[in-house]
Amino acid sequence: MSTFRSGLAVLLVGSLSILAAPGVAGAAPKASGLSAVYGVGAKRAAYVSGSVAVAPKGARAVLQTRAGKGGVVRVAGKIRAGRFSLKWTYPKRTKTLRVRAAVLSKRGTKALVAGQWQEFQVAKLPPAPTIAKVKASAVTAVPAPGQAGTLAVQGKPNIEVGDIIALGASSQTPDGLLAKATAVTVSAAGTSVATQPASLPEALPTGSIDLQVTDASLPQTATTAALGPNSPFRKAFSCQNSQTMSAEGSVTLSAGVTMQASWGPFSGVKARFEGKVSAAAHLGASVSGSASCELTKSQLFAAPVALGTYAFSVGPVPVVLKPQVQVYLSATAEAHAEIKTSLDASMSANAGVAYQDGEFTSFGGLTPSMTYQPPTLSAGGTAQVTLTPTLDVLLYGVAGPRVDLTAGLKLSADSNANPWWKLTAPIDLGAQLRMDVWKVSLASPRFSIFSAEPQLATADGPLPDALRPKPPVTNTPAPTPNPNPNPDPAPTPAPNSSPTVSVTKGGSAQGQPGCTSSACAYVQITFDRFPAGNHTVTCRASGEEGGYYSYAASGTSGNSATCYYGFPGREVWATVDDVQSNRVVW
Repeated sequence: MSTFRSGLAVLLVGSLSILAAPGVAGAAPKASGLSAVYGVGAKRAAYVSGSVAVAPKGARAVLQTRAGKGGVVRVAGKIRAGRFSLKWTYPKRTKTLRVRAAVLSKRGTKALVAGQWQEFQVAKLPPAPTIAKVKASAVTAVPAPGQAGTLAVQGKPNIEVGDIIALGASSQTPDGLLAKATAVTVSAAGTSVATQPASLPEALPTGSIDLQVTDASLPQTATTAALGPNSPFRKAFSCQNSQTMSAEGSVTLSAGVTMQASWGPFSGVKARFEGKVSAAAHLGASVSGSASCELTKSQLFAAPVALGTYAFSVGPVPVVLKPQVQVYLSATAEAHAEIKTSLDASMSANAGVAYQDGEFTSFGGLTPSMTYQPPTLSAGGTAQVTLTPTLDVLLYGVAGPRVDLTAGLKLSADSNANPWWKLTAPIDLGAQLRMDVWKVSLASPRFSIFSAEPQLATADGPLPDALRPKPPVTNTPAPTPNPNPNPDPAPTPAPNSSPTVSVTKGGSAQGQPGCTSSACAYVQITFDRFPAGNHTVTCRASGEEGGYYSYAASGTSGNSATCYYGFPGREVWATVDDVQSNRVVW
């Protein structure tokens, strides 16, 4: 369990799953997916605005006050196109309101679906702020979400310094806008308003959010280009030695979000978030030959894909929420021959971050289920491919809570190990809480809720002899008989003037690109008695006899440690031009 200090009462819960679970048979619910935003305004006005995903014909939206275990209907209204908006004037001398939104059948009194009970302290509320009346159709320019900037409006709307500007989602303001006017300039061309971000409690001193988004699938326009069961993705990228690596697979996503939040001058801020992501995922990796490759973390969508925009109006204040999903892909390989393997994964996960009494606490868990294709390979090396679906919830386009799940496939092979290869699945589930829209310094670190690398399969033992490379056969010529039994005395040899090359094992090179093993070390190369001019130095090893790296050197002699190597048990040597060095067992 992880903890982190800060100062606000908030709860974040997230759950993700890779590979969608089968549906439950049965009749469709009579009503479901109720979302609502509540607020208390001037003149004892209690507001609720919301939507319902499924409701029977003729159903009514109601605002109830709590009475025992049930509720008393205070006001009712029609549901049009799945949306409703209600206002109720509560009695004088009311100190505490306990209300909820619910959906009733046309003539029934029992709630088909109901939101969470909301409690508001309404005695001695501060005065409501002035909300400037601005038409979205008149807006020509807006600041970036959560940033100070200029709002440009056609005409001369009545906006004064200190007013709150709250706009809903539109073509001019796709994320909505929540800002405070700091300067106003009126000219013949229109009105220019300098703004800074406003907090939700500034616009709506007391209120709450109860958002329910269930099984929201990505739009077909998003999946056909990159994701989906009929549109698998494939990323091919170049490696060293003119080879290629391919990371391929498919993923189909749907997601759900549950968000409850409340705020007020007497109760502070409280919130609860839950995110759900379902995906059918297949991963595969293949490398064409001896190569060193890396695909840095890359997004599969050109931009995050919104799971819909949820806009509600509480009196004069519109509230805009937008859940969105992005999927990231990364891959690496350090191969010494062709490699190919694949994985199908199914996971159910729960991730959360709770805040209470000045402390964040993380919790959750994950249960994986996987099937795989045994690897095809004939030499050592590594290959890994990783997918990371990420779910964010934005409020007025400003960052909110996040849940992410990393699921990967990793193959490690070493011709000198026993077993000589193993296949694993690195997994990491994380959650982070951000509440910038409340104008408080609240951002937890990313908590790793679950992190493991379960082993899927291994080789039966060491590399079979049939797969080991055979050393070249050298025929030793028979000696030529000497016809003279009494040879002349051998002449005194002249000083050796032939070029020489020698190799020794240098210092550690662990941590260099593509070299993570503790066996990684530099290759120390010394040459002497060469002709003046430029020479080609080539580093060689068994398995890469053709040479795995070359560089230039000059002069009649020299010493360098440019190459490095990291596979124990193999022979390493070098050539300078056509002169070969001794061989060192690594």
